[in-house]
Amino acid sequence: APISTYNWLPCLGGRSVRPILERIDYACAYAATADSLDLVAPAPAYTLLDLAEDFVTTPGGVFNVGGSADPDLFPAVTPRGGFDAYDGLPARRALTVVGHSAAGWIGRVFLSD
Repeated sequence: APISTYNWLPCLGGRSVRPILERIDYACAYAATADSLDLVAPAPAYTLLDLAEDFVTTPGGVFNVGGSADPDLFPAVTPRGGFDAYDGLPARRALTVVGHSAAGWIGRVFLSD
């Protein structure tokens, strides 16, 4: 997935990993719907303002952003950035998500209910 170091900043302090899951979803949607498959999905649009807003609104963490430290009570917050490039297009191929270590852990979170 096109994830850079600064994409993890909104997750600091025990906050939700939802911004990272959205980027994995974007990369999977790209891989399943693109006309020709490149080795790396194009990075979604993401500005410093998007980063700041994600940092302020991503729920959880030591300051209970979103009003709770319980993930079941987190409000629905859509991460900022341009993730809609491939929404609604029919899948052209199946894909397999493979990861190990931390990537395996986040992959299991991505694939869970």
